[in-house]
Amino acid sequence: MNTLIEFDVSTLSLADAFTACRAEPGTENVEVTTEVWERMAAVARPKALYTAVDLDWRGEQLFINRREFDSVLLKRNLAGLSTAYPFVATCGIEADAVLQACTDPLEQFYADTLCRFLLMAVSLAMSAEIFQKFNGSKPMPQMNPGSLPEWPLTAQADLFALLGGQDTVIKQIDVKLSESFLMIPVKSRSGLYFPGKHDYTNCMMCDKKDCPNRQAEYDPTARDEIMEMDKM
Repeated sequence: MNTLIEFDVSTLSLADAFTACRAEPGTENVEVTTEVWERMAAVARPKALYTAVDLDWRGEQLFINRREFDSVLLKRNLAGLSTAYPFVATCGIEADAVLQACTDPLEQFYADTLCRFLLMAVSLAMSAEIFQKFNGSKPMPQMNPGSLPEWPLTAQADLFALLGGQDTVIKQIDVKLSESFLMIPVKSRSGLYFPGKHDYTNCMMCDKKDCPNRQAEYDPTARDEIMEMDKM
């Protein structure tokens, strides 16, 4: 059964929006941020959806809900585990509608930033609940379809299936997949938390430079080390 999180935007302040947008007092940025945030905060309903799934190991094959997952990296990370936690989180179609309605480039920029801010807020609330409920409040590593070639974006369909399929995800949090497996609204994220035995992050295996979302330094040896670990 899925767990739905509906984030209360009233817990966020205009000052939080200023921080997210790096709006400095006395600048045009403050005025534009204020205008966009007031429109967005009035309607925004960021949401997240997660569940717990049993891992069915059949030799070297991994099945979840009778669906085979053949990513070697995913299997290495999940080796020896019996449960994982798929999720989808989103800024929400309401905030996205505010973004889509912006015609001024500066407004578009700040609306996009604020949608990302809302996505981060609901994601943090979701992860805290997952960690508390399933891992004694200790953080868990995650993998995300499309972050690395070893688990490509096409795996979004498999991940959505673990949450009941695209129709269920649309019904519960209004997130759908495009034909190219991108999520709509764009400011959405999906992944799989797992109680890891090592400090894994996707960033360790990604050599993309100047990434604003980088959480760990690129380690050119990480891929080989993980792929050799816990071979079945």
